[in-house]
Amino acid sequence: MERWRRNGSGWRTRQRTRYTTCSLVCYEPMRDEKCKRMTTEFNYMVNPRLHWSCVMASCKESCMEEIRHGHADIMTAEGEEIYTAGKMHDLIPIMSVMEDHRDIPDYDTKFQKYEEKDGNLKHYSIVLVKKTNRDVNNFQDMSQRKSCHSGVDTQATFKSPICSLIHEGVIPRAGNVYESAGEFFQESCVPGVQHEKYNPNMTNPESLCKLCKGPDDDDFCETVSDKEPYYGFTGTLKCLRDGAGDVAFVHTPRRHGELRGSLSRV
Repeated sequence: MERWRRNGSGWRTRQRTRYTTCSLVCYEPMRDEKCKRMTTEFNYMVNPRLHWSCVMASCKESCMEEIRHGHADIMTAEGEEIYTAGKMHDLIPIMSVMEDHRDIPDYDTKFQKYEEKDGNLKHYSIVLVKKTNRDVNNFQDMSQRKSCHSGVDTQATFKSPICSLIHEGVIPRAGNVYESAGEFFQESCVPGVQHEKYNPNMTNPESLCKLCKGPDDDDFCETVSDKEPYYGFTGTLKCLRDGAGDVAFVHTPRRHGELRGSLSRV
């Protein structure tokens, strides 16, 4: 960056100023747009001055690789992603965010009971159905239905709820968590479920990919990225709204406020 200043004689001289750079990496076009707006504000409004920029990656793990190889500096992560970032990519957390959950719609009546002793709100899974669907009224009714999940890498939309339902006896145990889910649901979209990291023995049922709408090639269900239209939170809702799935698994109660009008919590 260059700036001008006046010298002792009144002449303007040019002085080069170098700012430390900091790049934020993200993997969804929507997040990239938010990143660009944020970095524009940071570049002019935040002190000490840094040169902020955005880097686009294909998926969450690609974000971690970009940082590991020095192509980016920071990313946002939650839950299992933090563990993966440290264990697999040598990254460390530098900051945590404490959210004020009081602005969640109907917090007192629906969510306050889930508070920890320190006031923090537990994150938990939510199962969604369309209001017009009268056939799914409890967990048992999900048997042989079609399910939508944000991705195999999201703890709260696949592993946690499926393991809990197995533990409660709702889903019969039939091998590992993937095989059990494949037996319980008629068809599903679990983006990335055929990735070698999650399917090392090549035993994950093909039915867990039947609802996915990714590119028509052999590896579309091996990719954990927005190349799959039903990937992520918005993709999960699209899967349900399109009529591909009967039920959708999302996470955190904050989403409840975003879903009013078209979906209801089971």
